[in-house]
Amino acid sequence: MLATRDRHLAKHLARIIVTNEIADPEQLKPALQRLVRGRPARESRLLLKVLHRAMAEELQRTTLTVESSQPLDAETLGQLVTAFSRNRPGPLRVRQMIMPELIAGLRVRLGDAVFESSVANRLQWMADHIREMLQYYPRKTDEHHS
Repeated sequence: MLATRDRHLAKHLARIIVTNEIADPEQLKPALQRLVRGRPARESRLLLKVLHRAMAEELQRTTLTVESSQPLDAETLGQLVTAFSRNRPGPLRVRQMIMPELIAGLRVRLGDAVFESSVANRLQWMADHIREMLQYYPRKTDEHHS
């Protein structure tokens, strides 16, 4: 089991790596060696797993994913970035994805939050509610008299 201090250290290192976009293994090597120096192999593996998970969480927390049925113009994308950047420390990474299945509208993800305003989502909502209503109001069968 890792000490709380070690978990905080791994999270802090993850924030530094993601914020500075350090992807070069040669740049990471000294920090990682210092992190695991003098630790038993099992504890080192656990610490590196915590670091890996913290990096994934930091990337998710700082990446604005914009999904749309068609490419967005630069102005619209800029407005979304501005709106979602308010009251946030540091810059956001932006990832735009074209998802024709949305039909029209947007799905925007930032961290665990999902904001959706797509035709596909509205159609799914309607279908779910119709199914729910049909459960409460079953179809009456016609009785035929001979």
